[in-house]
Amino acid sequence: SADKAISLYKLALGLYPENMLFASKLALIYNQAGFPENAAPLFLKVLSVKTDDLEANLGLARAYAALGFLSRAKDFYSRAVILQDFSGPAVEEYALCMLRKRDWPEALFLAGMGARTAPHSAFWPLVEARVSAGQGNYHKALSAIEGAIRLDSSRRLRLERALYLLLGGLPRRAI
Repeated sequence: SADKAISLYKLALGLYPENMLFASKLALIYNQAGFPENAAPLFLKVLSVKTDDLEANLGLARAYAALGFLSRAKDFYSRAVILQDFSGPAVEEYALCMLRKRDWPEALFLAGMGARTAPHSAFWPLVEARVSAGQGNYHKALSAIEGAIRLDSSRRLRLERALYLLLGGLPRRAI
């Protein structure tokens, strides 16, 4: 069905190249189908006409992140989360992208903003823990992961705590 949708939107875009709705929808389909290299130029085309298009900014950020262009993704994620006033799932995606990029200051900033908008989410202390661990400060990471575990005591979080204990030189506690 993705192939049919791509064919139809390509035809529509060929007939009406000035219609940015067709370009935007085709780019979204390309992203969802796993072709971010085809989606990026279409999102850029949409953004050349309307720079504050939330869907296009977020779609381009996702495409660039999928392609491994994390610095470019950062630019468009930041625009998208500003347009959303730092709420919604885009902020979490942006934080994960910054962790992957190892942009610790930006990831910490997002964790702070996210914690203000969703104080009962374990995701934000987890981001703080991963930033600290990425910087080699496992004791600080341990403190942050404990905060995440207080909000959600899932097995995954407890295993990550054990890893921080092990890396922090506390193997008996890790066991």
